[in-house]
Amino acid sequence: MIGSIFYAVGTFVVGFILTTIFVALRPLKTTAERKTWPILLLMMVLAGGTPFAFVEYNTKEYGPAMKAAVKGEWNFVDIDADLDYFKVLYIKNNRAKVLVAGTEEAAWGRDRCFAHVDLIKVNGKWESEDHAVINSLRVNQDQIVFPPYY
Repeated sequence: MIGSIFYAVGTFVVGFILTTIFVALRPLKTTAERKTWPILLLMMVLAGGTPFAFVEYNTKEYGPAMKAAVKGEWNFVDIDADLDYFKVLYIKNNRAKVLVAGTEEAAWGRDRCFAHVDLIKVNGKWESEDHAVINSLRVNQDQIVFPPYY
């Protein structure tokens, strides 16, 4: 929840900065004729949606090749849950950072748990390199996930 609040505030700040730049670069005649709030809303949507679009593109493009490595590493993560989904956050050279999510049973109900899995491409195949639990009540980890997924 805190991560979503920070993300929303950051989206507003980036949208405001982009709007200021956009309005400052327009001719004075058109600046006086147009309202800036629609531009602010558009910039906020762009600032908030671009990271999600980037992650979804990476997942669709590279995710199927990584599925076996992610599932294999998920078995070693200290989370007692089945794999719900994974998102490819970024790929740089032959390394990838993947966000993995699962739902763990808790005393009060169900807890959504997250982990980062680091993958490396060796001989054309993705292999797991390392993992870290990001969010799990049982493991006592509570870090922010960017972009915020639930």
